[in-house]
Amino acid sequence: MEPEGYFCHVDSRPKPKERPRMSRRRTYTPATTILAEQCVRQAWHNAGHPMLDVPVDVTVIYDRNGSSIWVKEIEHPTSHWGGDLDNLVKLTLDGLQQGAIFDGSISGAFTNDKLVKSINAFKL
Repeated sequence: MEPEGYFCHVDSRPKPKERPRMSRRRTYTPATTILAEQCVRQAWHNAGHPMLDVPVDVTVIYDRNGSSIWVKEIEHPTSHWGGDLDNLVKLTLDGLQQGAIFDGSISGAFTNDKLVKSINAFKL
């Protein structure tokens, strides 16, 4: 069963967003990240979908060859209390990853966040 909403498919291998780079004079986004983001944006544009300015639900299914993306308008009331959902999730996963030593033992929910295969995240 496919999710509802607007659909587009990105026909290129998914890649993670790279960290910003720093030179002596500036901070910049790596070119490969910029190109990958443009590829997603182009797929949305080519599908002929509008730019939405309302709360949305996003479903993305990644596989080795591409990404299937659904964006659906939602009616849930929201508040703007800070933090993009993706950045909140990133910090949470990094915090759950094996790391600090507490009470003499290494702590964490999993050894590496690359083991996470599914996330359901909501910001109310």
